Amino acid sequence: MTVAERYYLDSNTVIAIIERNTPPTEAQTAFLRAAEDGEIAALSSDLTLSECLVRPIRDGNKSLIEAILAFLDGGDALPLAPLGRTIMIRSAELRAAFGMKLPDAVHVACAREAGCTVMLSADKAMRLPPGMRRISWDDLGKEPA
Repeated sequence: MTVAERYYLDSNTVIAIIERNTPPTEAQTAFLRAAEDGEIAALSSDLTLSECLVRPIRDGNKSLIEAILAFLDGGDALPLAPLGRTIMIRSAELRAAFGMKLPDAVHVACAREAGCTVMLSADKAMRLPPGMRRISWDDLGKEPA
């Protein structure tokens, strides 16, 4: 984790943070604290909010819905990129160039538009354009400096 990098958290990462069954590692806790303190740049998107809410809404899990809404409140610690026309065009370009699924293309388009260099995602099959790398939530603290 370096200060110069910008991190994008996709839906599976946010779900893992909110619904974790084990305590976060020291590196994960440090990442979240650094994001809250503004020491690192991290963001997500409105797509993440929508994807994370599906199961809790279907299950009627009000406490999980509230936890997701609180975590993804769009505040300074984790701003949410809006899904507008530019993102949709960039998503189509990414799908055409890399054969991505639409949700992945939207996440990557949001990350690129925000200048993110790291996609924090458990999706090992996600295709990324040059200049962007993927790490998983569990990789924090293990990646090269």
